Amino acid sequence: LKDILITECHHVRAFNNGELALRSLDVEAPDLILLDVRMPGLNGFEVCQRLKEKQNLKDIPVIFISAASDIEDKVQAFQAGGVDYITKPFQKEEVIARVKTHVSLNQTLQELKRVAEALDKSEKSLKMAQSIAQLGHWEWNIETGTFRWSEELFHILGCELEENSESYDAFLQRVHPDDRESVAKILNQALSGTGFEME
Repeated sequence: LKDILITECHHVRAFNNGELALRSLDVEAPDLILLDVRMPGLNGFEVCQRLKEKQNLKDIPVIFISAASDIEDKVQAFQAGGVDYITKPFQKEEVIARVKTHVSLNQTLQELKRVAEALDKSEKSLKMAQSIAQLGHWEWNIETGTFRWSEELFHILGCELEENSESYDAFLQRVHPDDRESVAKILNQALSGTGFEME
């Protein structure tokens, strides 16, 4: 198995028991773990359960490999946190395809996680900047009709943040009665694609 993966340009660290494998994970986390069900000491299910308990390791995909083709073993493998199951004797092409799929999927998920964290950080920075500058903003999704108000805008307007405030009607109700008709007219102009200014 190691030779197959090395020929596919994967860097492989092999261990013959679960305890050694778990200790190695604390030193350097891999992109993927191939885990035999039957091993001396801890079995594969126990190793998988232990690494899934660790915050920094729980997202690493685990493929179980076993000579046992019993449905109970397969179910237990997925319950332990495995993402796939390969039955021995395995085919070289099958191993390569499954490894490639799960490495690629994991890399995509990690990139999405990094993007989400960066977006969250950016949103927090924007919120802080708007609070300091006393600027608010709102967004209008014209397909769903929902409005999204920034917390700072509620603060500026002296309003309480309410659950049912994210709608066109709720927005217009916040506008002074004397201005409501002209604001509605301007928003309708925006929908028609013509230019507008509003103070």
